[in-house]
Amino acid sequence: MEETEPPHDPVAALSQIQDDVAQKQEARQWAMDQLLKGLSFEELTATLTEQGWDAWSAEQIVEAARMETRRERGIITRDDIVNDLDREYRRATSGISMFLFGGLIGRAARTFFAAVRTAEKLKRISRAKK
Repeated sequence: MEETEPPHDPVAALSQIQDDVAQKQEARQWAMDQLLKGLSFEELTATLTEQGWDAWSAEQIVEAARMETRRERGIITRDDIVNDLDREYRRATSGISMFLFGGLIGRAARTFFAAVRTAEKLKRISRAKK
């Protein structure tokens, strides 16, 4: 039988792990600042790669920065619209409105006005994109 090496010391193995969380956070913050200044995603990825980041990490940093700066860059996502409309729908069709606003007629009126508000929001969004 062939002798095998004894198991490695787990404490020693843990001491070899490189913690790059702080470096990634600094790089993501830098990428966010650069995106807000107008640099493209490709330019940022290339710059991070030149600074020593591997391609995969650079893309992940730029993607995180892209997602976090959507609102500041004026990007409206489908999720933003759906969440806003869902909030309006839930408010309009909540069970308590039936008791507070006159039963079935009150609920119908509230739902109608919620639909009108939703249509107005969608019009504003489409105008803002033009």
